[in-house]
Amino acid sequence: MNSKFTTQLFLKEDTRKRIQAYAKKHGYKTNMNALQLRGSVKNVIAVIVPNINHVFFSKIISVITNLAYKDGFIVSVFQTNESLEIEKQVLNSVILNNIAGVIASISMETSNVEHFRALKKYKIPLVMFDRVTDKIKVPKVESNNFEVVSEVVKNLYQDGCRRIVHVTGPKKISVFKNRNKGYYHMIEKLGLPYASSCTPKKEFTIETGKETAKKIFSKKIKPDAIICDSDVLMTGILFQLKEMQIKVPEDVKIVSFGDNPVLNILTPNVSSIIQPMNEIANASYELLKNAISEKENIQPIKQIFNANLIYR
Repeated sequence: MNSKFTTQLFLKEDTRKRIQAYAKKHGYKTNMNALQLRGSVKNVIAVIVPNINHVFFSKIISVITNLAYKDGFIVSVFQTNESLEIEKQVLNSVILNNIAGVIASISMETSNVEHFRALKKYKIPLVMFDRVTDKIKVPKVESNNFEVVSEVVKNLYQDGCRRIVHVTGPKKISVFKNRNKGYYHMIEKLGLPYASSCTPKKEFTIETGKETAKKIFSKKIKPDAIICDSDVLMTGILFQLKEMQIKVPEDVKIVSFGDNPVLNILTPNVSSIIQPMNEIANASYELLKNAISEKENIQPIKQIFNANLIYR
């Protein structure tokens, strides 16, 4: 005998409100896939980046998308525009839709990472790359930022530079903190009396780069070399140097992260620090794929790849 029962649960309004208040207080979220049959295939992974217009991040996305496609995964790309609030909203969406896993590089505004920690509660694996944080134990992929900037300072010194400026980002983000540590390490090792680190407070744009150049060259002691952590900022710096009739490399030598072709159009004498984008993307994807299959036994592995200096 076959019987079909339909059960409905009716709650009083005050009871419903108490349940909702409790759920909100304790961080419970509706998991859409939990409403479906267990054991269903999850084949969507999220890649979260600060800015898809950046050559570095667009390349990472491209490589990961190709790798994921071969394994039957679909990649959903999210751009935070350097906003903590957008980053939180993105991760909330990831949790609600029960995404299989996340590969992320944090925004400039991010210092509190509780929204990333929430992923663990819902058993959504996380891998961080480039802009990572030490506040959360997850697999991470980085470049040898400390070592490569130290090498740049040494090269500039050997080329006769004695007043080297480092244009970097907020120190709360490890990638910028490590690069700046590498800068000061070599400055001190070489015994240089001049040291200057400049951190723009605005978003990394060409206009911010122009303002940064004005600030640097408004000081009594002018630099004879600039190391910049952003090719976007460096583009603005080069525009401003040209306007101020400061010649590269005769008056000031330039080294920038990234090999943006725009920089070479502005001047062919810009030295570049090239991050191993293919290796970073491959490692990030493989770590996430392994984490998706492991689930309960994810090790906070850190992989570091060497960036290459093309000195011109």
